[in-house]
Order: sequence, then C-alpha cells, then structure tokens
Amino acid sequence: DLTNKLQKAEERLRSMERESRFEAALASEIANLRANAPASANGNQKQSHALVLRGIDQNMPPNALSEDGKDFIDRNSAYIIEMYDYVVDLKNSITEERQLYRDLMAEHEELLALLGQTGFNVCE
Repeated sequence: DLTNKLQKAEERLRSMERESRFEAALASEIANLRANAPASANGNQKQSHALVLRGIDQNMPPNALSEDGKDFIDRNSAYIIEMYDYVVDLKNSITEERQLYRDLMAEHEELLALLGQTGFNVCE
C-alpha cells in the first residue's frame, strides 16, 4: 500500500517537473521571439487581439511577403507572441474563476451547516 502511494507520488512529481520544464522552455522561446520582434509588432492592443482571434494569415494580402519571407516571419512571430499572451491571460482567468468557485462552494457548505444547526436547535 505504501509502495503504491510512493509510486503515485513519484509519477505526479515527474509529471509536474515535465510540465514545469515545458513551461520554462516555452517562456524562454517567447522571450526570444519578443527580443527579435520588430517594434511595429507591439502596436495597438485591440488590433493585436483581433489578429489573435482571426489568425494573422487571413489578414495578410497575398503580395505582403517580401522576397526573403522576413516580413512573414516577423508577422508570424508577433502572432505567436500575441497568442501566447492570450493563452496565458485565459489560463489566469480560469485559475481565478476556479478559486472564486471554490470560495463560493465553501461559503455554501458553511451556510448549509449553519442552517442545519439552526434547524436542529429549533426542533429541540
């Protein structure tokens, strides 16, 4: 029984370490993209969210690519950065909503317990 618990704990630890390494590698790659992104890629926030939601390729005219494709790479890097920021924002929002839900459920349980105690006191 203890060996099973130990194995499960080690599996969870390995999984968490793997996820942590992935997050660190992803953050490092995004930092590299940010460092190499042109200054014009950090433009209007509302416009960049629109690009994220629609996809940058749909917003590019067919003749927008330069001969070496650098323009496409710069725009694609900006899109990747914006997508990463968008996903991080969503992840933070989900975490916050889950915490609010847990708080609400705890308060609900406390109110039910209080109601149950009050009901027993009235019956006595």
